Amino acid sequence: MQLKLLICEDEETTRHALRKMLQGSQLGIEEVLEASDGVQGLRMAEKYRPELVLTDIRMPGLDGIQMAREILAVHPESRIIMVSAYTDLEYLKHAIQIGAVDYLFKPIQMDELESVLENAILQSRSLHRKQELLQLVERQEPYLKENFVKRLVSGQFINLSDALQEGRHLFSLSGQQSYALARVFPGPEIREQFVRYHERCQEILSSGCLGQTETFCWREGEELLALFLFEGEIPAAFRTGLSGLKRQMEESVKIGRLICLFETATSLSGIPHVYQKLMHGEKEKEKEKTSSASPSSGVNQSLLVSRIKEIVSSEYSDPALTVNAIAVRLHYTTAYICMMFRRETGSTPGDYIAQVRMLHAKHLLQDVSLKFSEIAALTGYENENYFSKVFKKYEGITPTEFRKIRCEES
Repeated sequence: MQLKLLICEDEETTRHALRKMLQGSQLGIEEVLEASDGVQGLRMAEKYRPELVLTDIRMPGLDGIQMAREILAVHPESRIIMVSAYTDLEYLKHAIQIGAVDYLFKPIQMDELESVLENAILQSRSLHRKQELLQLVERQEPYLKENFVKRLVSGQFINLSDALQEGRHLFSLSGQQSYALARVFPGPEIREQFVRYHERCQEILSSGCLGQTETFCWREGEELLALFLFEGEIPAAFRTGLSGLKRQMEESVKIGRLICLFETATSLSGIPHVYQKLMHGEKEKEKEKTSSASPSSGVNQSLLVSRIKEIVSSEYSDPALTVNAIAVRLHYTTAYICMMFRRETGSTPGDYIAQVRMLHAKHLLQDVSLKFSEIAALTGYENENYFSKVFKKYEGITPTEFRKIRCEES
């Protein structure tokens, strides 16, 4: 960080002496500016915005105190150092009250000047670093918000308190609000054109005319989604207001008809469920209609169920494989994948995991060289007793009885 220093002193010999003293210093001051009075000093401060200002208190026209006050009103990051005679103590106290960071008494000694400037430079650099960090955080805030919202809607927060704690720093989450999710997407014939108008549509959705206290929009492929936060209950006019925004977006982008769906949640914990309903409910309704009309539809399974089965088939031996772990990986809630899996297979994902493990366990039990603890570990169970309990639940007999029967048969 290169620094500029403004010397404001009505005595020319003193200005030149100060400049000469600074030329040999190792303070990292890149440029030294000079002003002969407070008026000229104020103009130069406005033009060059020096980080450091070394000014006499008593000057003709505009004194050092008034000049410092006006500089700090426009550039509060400037570090003001006052130069005073011993008889100016009351002026010096006043200067400190308005924001001067330090002072020097005339005649100025080199070691005192360096010490005071070094301290002021450290303060300036500290402020500069703080401003850099604030700017960095501001630039990252949209990404942090999007990451938080995506984890929230996909049900990745196990504890509601964790979501509240993180959300308070990004949104005005209190846990006492109501929420709404909206999904905006075009017909298939205008999907590519719609992507170009995402930003404009986000501005319309965030306009605040629905009574919400805060709105966050994000993109999922060619679609737009919005999370609305409300203090208390969602206004009765929300539905009609959202329809008005839909018409406003259609009129603004002028590319064709848009589809706008929404769901509401009375609590933070309900957001993942309404998100799944919003994103998949319409598709599942259509699937049910198709299934009821087609005699062979039972043979076809959704991509979601197929993906669950693939994961179980390849990772059944991992003790960490649970229904919740699968849900997190696939970005669905546990409740949703259980509902879809049961609807299409008649059993739960948890049952399916256990059945796959039991199938492999029965095969391994035929190898008498393997201990029961080893078989348990190979099929995803860390505890042999629990493995035996699950085995009996699904097979009706214990692993010992199963092995005995198989040995007798062979």
